[in-house]
Amino acid sequence: MTENLYIGTSGFTAAGWSRTFFPRKLPTRDYLGYYASRFNTVELMSTLYGPPATSTVKNWYSQTPKEFVFAVKMPRKITHEAALLDCSKDMADFFRVMDGLKEKLGPMLFKFSSRDIKLFGSCDYFLDRLLPLLKNLSHVYRFALSVPEEWISPQFINTIRDHNVSLAFGDDGWLEKSTLHDRSSDLVTSDFVYIRWVGEGRKMEQRNKAWDRIIVNRREAILGWTEFISKELLPRSKVFAYATNHYEGHAPGTAESFRSLLADGKNNARSQSTLFEQPFFRGG
Repeated sequence: MTENLYIGTSGFTAAGWSRTFFPRKLPTRDYLGYYASRFNTVELMSTLYGPPATSTVKNWYSQTPKEFVFAVKMPRKITHEAALLDCSKDMADFFRVMDGLKEKLGPMLFKFSSRDIKLFGSCDYFLDRLLPLLKNLSHVYRFALSVPEEWISPQFINTIRDHNVSLAFGDDGWLEKSTLHDRSSDLVTSDFVYIRWVGEGRKMEQRNKAWDRIIVNRREAILGWTEFISKELLPRSKVFAYATNHYEGHAPGTAESFRSLLADGKNNARSQSTLFEQPFFRGG
């Protein structure tokens, strides 16, 4: 089942990682290559601000192994400035640049949060904007959609399922508040599943500025997610999952926790106890 599992972090570098994740004295130009030796996917954050330079995309491609996968965030110009209206040219331009990743191009994420309810209003209004866009999306690409829970309705689920768009599962750090709590295999809307362990941004930033170690141990949540992924998702779907620094304080540590527990489809007591005793990842 592990051939269906892609686990990584949001971004492949951050403040503090040079002290704990990357080898000392490793040149920054080699960060992505080293990252790709540890994880098989990354969620690119920079694309939120617009298409990268073609030369940058070529470098990303050349620095990673053939089986590596890049997930990308759709630019804010499309999702928020245009609010999904009259954006066909911007989307075509974005796709043209990202095509430089060739077979390594993975899911493209449309990201919306509770703050965007003011921008779009009700779920019905959001769907009025979304549906024409979905009808024009190319089936060449994979798409995922992260939205406020207020918009997740039977009509919404059926709409994105009809277009093979994945509803992104999210965890803000509290398992019972995540979409997982709704149990969810009913919320699987595509032939792949997209997961984001996002944490509590403001609270974490008040506690930490250097993302070099785990400062909040979410062992129980991690074990819950691991069971859900291994038993309900991996037997039938590809899974793309990404940890942020805000989840526990050190995204590589969180991603390694999940990767180790899910390796070879095993989630046994021995692997759990060994993993959570590792001082490097658990902030000991």
